[in-house]
Amino acid sequence: MMEKISCIIATYNCASTLRRAIDSILSQQGVEIECICVDGLSKDDTIKILQSYGNRIRYISEKDKGIFDALNKGVQMARYEWIYILGADDEIYNETALRDLLSGNDITDKAIVYGNVVVRYPNGKVIQNHSKHYKNIRRFMFGCHQGIVMKRSCILNLNCFNLKYKLCADFDLIQRAYLQGYTFKQTQINVAYYFSSGASSTLNYHENLDLYRVLKNNHSVTFPYITFLIFYFRSLLRSRVYSIINVFK
Repeated sequence: MMEKISCIIATYNCASTLRRAIDSILSQQGVEIECICVDGLSKDDTIKILQSYGNRIRYISEKDKGIFDALNKGVQMARYEWIYILGADDEIYNETALRDLLSGNDITDKAIVYGNVVVRYPNGKVIQNHSKHYKNIRRFMFGCHQGIVMKRSCILNLNCFNLKYKLCADFDLIQRAYLQGYTFKQTQINVAYYFSSGASSTLNYHENLDLYRVLKNNHSVTFPYITFLIFYFRSLLRSRVYSIINVFK
């Protein structure tokens, strides 16, 4: 029996990349797919593109409170067991990625299944990004949300994304799932191409304080601010190293 997946895209003025993202969803083989787009009143040609797909997708366009508010609306609209979230400038890795991710008989009791992504930079360079073990969620996000599928029932039971977090509501949701005993499965499947200049790719200190707030509010570690600083400066260093590598490639 094919797994059923609701794929959600939050859109706002993303006409230049949206068709690629939607096409990568609709081309998935070996799974039953629905594509849901939640638009925040785009002013470019985003709505024309959504309309061009007819009944192959479902969409709404209305004012929202940001990306995670839009995603919460998408979860409410979803009809299928699994939820997959794709950025409007991202792309599923290949036509069998979601089928491969959910293959095997050991996912029945799992709430979250995840794999890897390939990071795509504005200069055209790509870098393989390997997810970490899910127990790392106590301290940091073990992978990109573009590599994760999550059961809709789990998301609803956790009251969806918490809108008080601007950038880390996905980390908060998945951390709460872990702390409340939901089960995970890690795979080595490449699930998506992730474009690195999206909303959550910034290394601004004050914006990244969202991470500290999640650690503190969920009581996931003993010293949340120290944990945050270690993660932040490691990310900063890694970003600089990647920048240097790209110069010489």
